[in-house]
Amino acid sequence: MLKLIDKESEIKNAQTLFETILEKFSHEKIITITGHKGENWDTQVLWSDSLGIWYCFEILENSRYWNAFGIGKPGPGKQANIVCEINFPIKRIDRRVSGAFVKDNSGEIFVIQRGRIGGGRPGIGKNLFEKNYAGKRVEINDGGDEKIVALIGSLNSPSFPERVSKFVFEVERIKKLAP
Repeated sequence: MLKLIDKESEIKNAQTLFETILEKFSHEKIITITGHKGENWDTQVLWSDSLGIWYCFEILENSRYWNAFGIGKPGPGKQANIVCEINFPIKRIDRRVSGAFVKDNSGEIFVIQRGRIGGGRPGIGKNLFEKNYAGKRVEINDGGDEKIVALIGSLNSPSFPERVSKFVFEVERIKKLAP
């Protein structure tokens, strides 16, 4: 069974690897506007022609690694709509943060997502995700609790960037199902 990574140094190293892998697939840096309901800011995003997605990485102090993703090439200075986030806690286990790094018995690191998705509209959330997610699910040891989560992929897999892209497009598909 996959086990949640809860040591700050291991999470930081996995986040660095996560960023490095995706940065290699980026083709352009674009300054756009991103944010959440009621708050927007200028953000540098990385655009990947081959993956069809943009992404950005930030650290929200004492909170989480913020990794936002969107579909389609955003225009400079224009709003880049966030489709989903794959965020990780900075340290320890924090179930309020939907993403996490887990490892198997051999030490291979995987990225999972607990299924909490936002969208600013009624009906979009964990329940919609769990009912409609078509990707692979796995059982993890979540700090002593066994949980079923969405498996995005192994950081060691050559297809990891494509798996991230597939996850982003899957979340977009699910959100369109909301009434």
